[in-house]
Amino acid sequence: MSVLRLSALDLAFGHHPLLANVDLVLERRERVALIGRNGAGKSSLLRIMSGEIQPDAGVRWLAEGARVAYLQQDVPASGDATVASVIAQGLPGDLEPWDREHRVDALVTTMGLPGDQPLLACSGGIRRR
Repeated sequence: MSVLRLSALDLAFGHHPLLANVDLVLERRERVALIGRNGAGKSSLLRIMSGEIQPDAGVRWLAEGARVAYLQQDVPASGDATVASVIAQGLPGDLEPWDREHRVDALVTTMGLPGDQPLLACSGGIRRR
């Protein structure tokens, strides 16, 4: 059963075509890796798949109830926010404060993260985790 279909997608930036006549079908539970040179259009394809940007031409179809998410290539700047506070921002907003704190502590411990350290002071690897 297909969960995502891309058909005849085109995307260009100015006069530079990035994606041309791309077709892709993802089935349920299927995993995909995108491999290519810098500037080949991998991130742009993921952004189209997630609905973040629209192609210049073609069709994107997503099954009802399905969602697409991807890990951005660049870690967003967060000022002087600590690792723990950045983790907390990613949790659902309807959590009770004690539950939010418990989940943050569990993630910090499980992943071996420096929860009280400012995110910008961490290495790229720690930021990505």
